[in-house]
Amino acid sequence: GELGNGSTNNDSALKLIPSITNVKGIAAGSYHTLMLKTDGTMWACGENNFYQIGDGSSDSIPKIIPTTITDIQSITVGDYHNLVLKTDGTLFGFGCNTNGQLGDRTQDNKKTPVQILTRVQSMAAGSGHTLIITLDGKLFACGWNANGQLGDGTMNDRNYPVEIKF
Repeated sequence: GELGNGSTNNDSALKLIPSITNVKGIAAGSYHTLMLKTDGTMWACGENNFYQIGDGSSDSIPKIIPTTITDIQSITVGDYHNLVLKTDGTLFGFGCNTNGQLGDRTQDNKKTPVQILTRVQSMAAGSGHTLIITLDGKLFACGWNANGQLGDGTMNDRNYPVEIKF
Protein backbone atom coordinates (compact mmCIF):
# COMPACT_ATOMS: atom_id res chain seq x y z
CA GLY A 1 0.00 0.00 0.00
CA GLU A 2 3.00 2.36 -0.10
CA LEU A 3 1.82 3.80 -3.43
CA GLY A 4 -1.24 5.27 -1.72
CA ASN A 5 -3.61 4.34 -4.53
CA GLY A 6 -5.86 2.22 -2.31
CA SER A 7 -4.43 -1.08 -3.52
CA THR A 8 -1.74 -3.47 -2.34
CA ASN A 9 -0.98 -4.61 -5.89
CA ASN A 10 2.32 -3.81 -7.57
CA ASP A 11 2.05 -1.16 -10.28
CA SER A 12 4.81 -0.33 -12.76
CA ALA A 13 3.05 2.68 -14.30
CA LEU A 14 3.30 6.19 -12.89
CA LYS A 15 -0.15 7.40 -11.85
CA LEU A 16 -1.55 10.61 -10.44
CA ILE A 17 -3.29 10.31 -7.09
CA PRO A 18 -5.94 13.02 -7.51
CA SER A 19 -6.83 13.41 -3.82
CA ILE A 20 -3.35 14.65 -2.92
CA THR A 21 -2.39 18.15 -4.04
CA ASN A 22 -0.01 20.85 -2.83
CA VAL A 23 2.72 18.38 -1.89
CA LYS A 24 6.04 20.04 -1.06
CA GLY A 25 7.97 17.00 0.14
CA ILE A 26 7.91 13.22 0.01
CA ALA A 27 9.92 10.51 1.73
CA ALA A 28 9.83 6.76 1.15
CA GLY A 29 10.94 4.06 3.55
CA SER A 30 10.77 0.31 3.28
CA TYR A 31 7.16 -0.20 2.24
CA HIS A 32 5.73 3.10 3.51
CA THR A 33 5.51 6.69 2.28
CA LEU A 34 5.16 10.09 3.96
CA MET A 35 4.05 13.25 2.19
CA LEU A 36 4.41 16.82 3.42
CA LYS A 37 1.87 19.31 2.12
CA THR A 38 2.42 23.05 1.76
CA ASP A 39 0.04 23.69 4.68
CA GLY A 40 2.45 21.87 7.05
CA THR A 41 0.38 18.71 7.38
CA MET A 42 1.72 15.22 6.82
CA TRP A 43 0.00 12.34 5.06
CA ALA A 44 1.03 8.69 5.11
CA CYS A 45 0.36 5.28 3.60
CA GLY A 46 1.80 1.79 3.42
CA GLU A 47 3.02 -0.92 5.73
CA ASN A 48 2.59 -0.15 9.41
CA ASN A 49 3.96 -3.16 11.29
CA PHE A 50 6.45 -0.96 13.21
CA TYR A 51 3.90 1.89 13.62
CA GLN A 52 5.64 3.87 10.88
CA ILE A 53 2.36 5.55 9.85
CA GLY A 54 2.17 7.10 13.34
CA ASP A 55 -1.57 6.66 13.74
CA GLY A 56 -1.33 4.47 16.86
CA SER A 57 -2.23 1.26 15.05
CA SER A 58 -0.20 -1.43 13.34
CA ASP A 59 -2.68 -1.83 10.48
CA SER A 60 -1.22 -1.26 7.03
CA ILE A 61 -2.86 1.61 5.18
CA PRO A 62 -3.07 1.30 1.35
CA LYS A 63 -4.75 4.71 0.96
CA ILE A 64 -3.12 8.04 1.83
CA ILE A 65 -4.42 9.34 5.16
CA PRO A 66 -3.75 12.55 7.09
CA THR A 67 -1.74 12.30 10.29
CA THR A 68 -2.26 14.31 13.46
CA ILE A 69 1.06 16.16 13.19
CA THR A 70 0.90 19.78 11.99
CA ASP A 71 3.24 22.76 11.52
CA ILE A 72 5.84 20.58 9.84
CA GLN A 73 8.92 22.03 8.16
CA SER A 74 10.49 18.81 6.82
CA ILE A 75 10.33 15.02 6.95
CA THR A 76 12.76 12.17 6.46
CA VAL A 77 12.40 8.41 6.56
CA GLY A 78 14.63 5.46 7.48
CA ASP A 79 13.71 1.90 6.68
CA TYR A 80 10.98 1.71 9.32
CA HIS A 81 11.32 4.92 11.33
CA ASN A 82 10.42 8.51 10.55
CA LEU A 83 11.61 11.93 11.61
CA VAL A 84 9.48 15.05 11.54
CA LEU A 85 10.92 18.54 12.05
CA LYS A 86 8.32 21.07 13.12
CA THR A 87 8.57 24.75 12.20
CA ASP A 88 9.55 25.61 15.80
CA GLY A 89 12.70 23.42 15.51
CA THR A 90 11.35 20.52 17.57
CA LEU A 91 12.24 17.08 16.22
CA PHE A 92 9.85 14.15 16.60
CA GLY A 93 10.21 10.50 15.64
CA PHE A 94 7.98 7.46 15.40
CA GLY A 95 8.00 3.89 14.15
CA CYS A 96 10.72 1.30 14.62
CA ASN A 97 13.09 1.94 17.52
CA THR A 98 14.74 -1.45 18.00
CA ASN A 99 18.22 0.10 17.81
CA GLY A 100 17.35 3.32 19.64
CA GLN A 101 17.15 5.30 16.39
CA LEU A 102 14.40 7.53 17.82
CA GLY A 103 16.73 8.73 20.56
CA ASP A 104 14.25 8.52 23.44
CA ARG A 105 16.50 6.29 25.62
CA THR A 106 14.45 3.15 24.86
CA GLN A 107 14.32 0.47 22.20
CA ASP A 108 10.52 0.44 22.17
CA ASN A 109 8.76 1.05 18.86
CA LYS A 110 6.67 4.22 18.98
CA LYS A 111 3.03 4.16 17.84
CA THR A 112 2.82 7.96 17.81
CA PRO A 113 5.44 10.71 17.56
CA VAL A 114 7.82 11.26 20.48
CA GLN A 115 9.98 14.33 20.94
CA ILE A 116 13.69 13.78 20.36
CA LEU A 117 15.37 17.22 20.51
CA THR A 118 14.63 20.93 20.25
CA ARG A 119 16.50 23.65 18.37
CA VAL A 120 17.06 21.33 15.41
CA GLN A 121 18.14 22.61 12.00
CA SER A 122 18.10 19.40 9.95
CA MET A 123 18.06 15.64 10.22
CA ALA A 124 18.73 12.47 8.24
CA ALA A 125 17.61 8.89 8.71
CA GLY A 126 19.59 5.80 7.76
CA SER A 127 18.49 2.21 7.82
CA GLY A 128 18.39 2.08 11.61
CA HIS A 129 20.09 5.26 12.73
CA THR A 130 19.45 9.00 12.92
CA LEU A 131 21.69 12.04 12.41
CA ILE A 132 20.71 15.48 13.72
CA ILE A 133 22.21 18.95 13.27
CA THR A 134 21.13 21.53 15.86
CA LEU A 135 20.77 25.26 15.28
CA ASP A 136 24.17 25.86 16.89
CA GLY A 137 25.81 23.53 14.33
CA LYS A 138 26.36 20.52 16.58
CA LEU A 139 26.01 17.01 15.14
CA PHE A 140 24.21 14.29 17.08
CA ALA A 141 23.62 10.63 16.22
CA CYS A 142 21.65 7.72 17.66
CA GLY A 143 20.58 4.21 16.75
CA TRP A 144 22.25 1.28 15.02
CA ASN A 145 26.04 1.47 15.05
CA ALA A 146 27.26 -2.03 14.12
CA ASN A 147 29.48 -0.59 11.39
CA GLY A 148 30.47 2.62 13.17
CA GLN A 149 27.94 4.66 11.18
CA LEU A 150 27.24 6.99 14.13
CA GLY A 151 30.81 8.27 13.99
CA ASP A 152 31.31 8.25 17.77
CA GLY A 153 34.40 6.03 17.64
CA THR A 154 32.54 2.92 18.84
CA MET A 155 30.39 0.20 17.35
CA ASN A 156 27.81 0.43 20.16
CA ASP A 157 24.18 1.26 19.44
CA ARG A 158 23.01 4.48 21.11
CA ASN A 159 19.41 4.98 22.24
CA TYR A 160 19.93 8.69 22.86
CA PRO A 161 21.45 11.42 20.70
CA VAL A 162 25.20 11.49 21.34
CA GLU A 163 27.19 14.52 20.18
CA ILE A 164 29.70 13.66 17.46
CA LYS A 165 32.86 15.73 17.62
CA PHE A 166 35.27 15.90 14.72
